[in-house]
Amino acid sequence: MIKFSDMIYPKRWSRVLLFGLMASVLVLFYTSFLDRYPGVVIDEPWYANTAFNLAMHGSIYNDLFGSRGGDLLFGYPWLMSVWMKIVGVSFFKLRFLSVCLGVLGLGFFLRCLWQVNVRHSIGLLVGAILFIANNNFFIIFRRIRPESMTIVCVFAMLYFYMNWLNNRQNMRALIGCGAMAMVGFWCHPTMLVPGVVLGGLIVWDQVQARAWLPGMYYVLGNMSVFVIFLMAFMGLSDANFWDFVVKESESGRLAGGWWGWIGQLKQFVFDYSLGVKRLYCLLFESLVFLLPWVLTPHRLDLKRLSIMGIGTLVGLFVVFDPFFKMHFSYSVSLALVLYMGVFAHTTGLKHRFILGIGMLYLLNNVAGNGYVLFQNRGNESVALVQKKIELVLGDSLANKRIIGTPYFWFFNPNQYGHIDRWLSGDSDGVYPDLVIDFPMVLSPTTGVRRMGVTQDYNLDAAHDRWAMLQTRLPEYQSNSIQTQAYGRIRVIWP
Repeated sequence: MIKFSDMIYPKRWSRVLLFGLMASVLVLFYTSFLDRYPGVVIDEPWYANTAFNLAMHGSIYNDLFGSRGGDLLFGYPWLMSVWMKIVGVSFFKLRFLSVCLGVLGLGFFLRCLWQVNVRHSIGLLVGAILFIANNNFFIIFRRIRPESMTIVCVFAMLYFYMNWLNNRQNMRALIGCGAMAMVGFWCHPTMLVPGVVLGGLIVWDQVQARAWLPGMYYVLGNMSVFVIFLMAFMGLSDANFWDFVVKESESGRLAGGWWGWIGQLKQFVFDYSLGVKRLYCLLFESLVFLLPWVLTPHRLDLKRLSIMGIGTLVGLFVVFDPFFKMHFSYSVSLALVLYMGVFAHTTGLKHRFILGIGMLYLLNNVAGNGYVLFQNRGNESVALVQKKIELVLGDSLANKRIIGTPYFWFFNPNQYGHIDRWLSGDSDGVYPDLVIDFPMVLSPTTGVRRMGVTQDYNLDAAHDRWAMLQTRLPEYQSNSIQTQAYGRIRVIWP
């Protein structure tokens, strides 16, 4: 017989049941319109191409476009390559990997809540709902991007750190903390910032205690994972340590002084808040770090979370350029744990105030998700766009040599080349069976076309490409296909 006390303060079996229920809700919600919103964003085939080459050819390289992405810090492409071996390759299947990582992230998030003494069933339920409804996670855990893995690493290293704060004798937790920070770095370089901030907090505590062993355990976790990944990188790419250092230092991601920071801040606030639509979300996620200093000053763990969140946010702005909206999600992850910790340790009027601002935040997130899904309700899936093209051609794309913009790499990963590379002479004398051109830039947040300088430049480039194609392939016939998700797609074939 289930006791009422077990429902309010759940035992292990009921916590597992709660997690299973909320994980099911997450999967159902996040798989809705999974291959329709947002449309294919340019960096998704960039990472998927590297993973495909690793899965099929056993080497780390990108032969679609660009460099110094997943072909350098290859943690996420390696995970995706394993997924490809097991599940297969398609746009939906690769995005579903991110959904599964969202389930893993939810599990670590709930473990973090337990570490800050959120142990009431209602508190855990509210926290899970805030996680699932969050605009940032709704986008990140539905895209083929390494942030779906780095967010998991943020929650995992936070869990290990909080575990150590609650039991200073648990040095294995610090090894796990350092290891997860480095796993995140090998997925994306921005994870360097929260890793350094957390390491700084550990060192600060130990300077005060005049004990250096904990810091050494954290570094041990860091360096063990770094060496493992570095050896794997050298084995899979025919590169050495110096090649890795040079390529990573040439990535061009370092920020450019005060004016660069101010410009980034202005652009971030405007883009992230979507005018005023998500302004409350931005204020909540930024100002929540002040709460423990005012409402729970006796809680060291919550103040540590505050310092870590502020340090991570400032560090990302100072170190990296550009500062992408999705990297704000590192601070958002910490903010949600911090909010729930304050929520669990306040009473009376303070507790009602915390509950009120949290419910407004939840409603703003739900409204934001509903808005973008409604705006993109007519989008075609990638599979449907492929069928439209096949209908025009009267043939399958399965065995055709295709050149086109990277967005449609998923049509035929085995034989797909970048249209710009082909036009520039990198064709090896091979003529394509199909050319696909797509002159738009999609926003990864709203899923609609971006206007302004970038869009104008892309339209001009598409016009130039079209003129060159007509010159290079005069005997080919052409047609255009109207789509809701990608506008007008041009196709050329013999």
